[in-house]
Amino acid sequence: MTAIIEAVENFMLGLFLGNAFWAVLFVAVLPILEVRGAVLFGKALLEKGYSISNFEIFLASYLGAMIVVPIILLCLNPIINRLKKTKLFSKMAHKLEIRFKRKGEKIQSRKNDIYKMLGIVILVAIPIPGTGSWMSSAVAVFIGLGFLRSLISIAIGNLISTAIMMLVADVLKEHLEIVLLVFFILVVIALLYLIYEMFIKKAKTNDIKTADVKDNYNRNFVNPKGLK
Repeated sequence: MTAIIEAVENFMLGLFLGNAFWAVLFVAVLPILEVRGAVLFGKALLEKGYSISNFEIFLASYLGAMIVVPIILLCLNPIINRLKKTKLFSKMAHKLEIRFKRKGEKIQSRKNDIYKMLGIVILVAIPIPGTGSWMSSAVAVFIGLGFLRSLISIAIGNLISTAIMMLVADVLKEHLEIVLLVFFILVVIALLYLIYEMFIKKAKTNDIKTADVKDNYNRNFVNPKGLK
């Protein structure tokens, strides 16, 4: 397994001609990996003598995780609505919608937007696979939090998550290879479960409230002031 991790590290570095900063940033952009994977990857490179500092690891991890946020906030709902109209991707789009809505059920139940923002911050800040920028951005869209509130919440959450991971990596510095191995296994499990949910598990269509999702999106992202 360590040989696989080394191969992945070499592949990522090869994509950017050995530039560790851009390699770390790229890892942070990827779903599931995000800040957690980027910080561990960056710390591993630092330990091996590559030209990258702790500040650069923090910066690259944070910026990489934030790059996708405005894109998801603005584009996710229109893309899913378009996919639901196709024969090939309709089922997958419905399952994604269910997944995101269920993930945000507890946050959605909060009447005050401040508490909803706090819920998104916590969702991003928890440094485990299955949370982070991608999931939290999708949840923010489907609970109708609004673009600016979502962006601020995710930005704060990512700062916390990056700081936590930097601390964890420092504390477990002597066992970084084991931590990377465990993280790699968790990522594989999360990926396999996602594949199971998307392509094997049957969707419960009665859980889908498309109209509510569309109204939330239109009210909070397209026309936040209710203008006609």
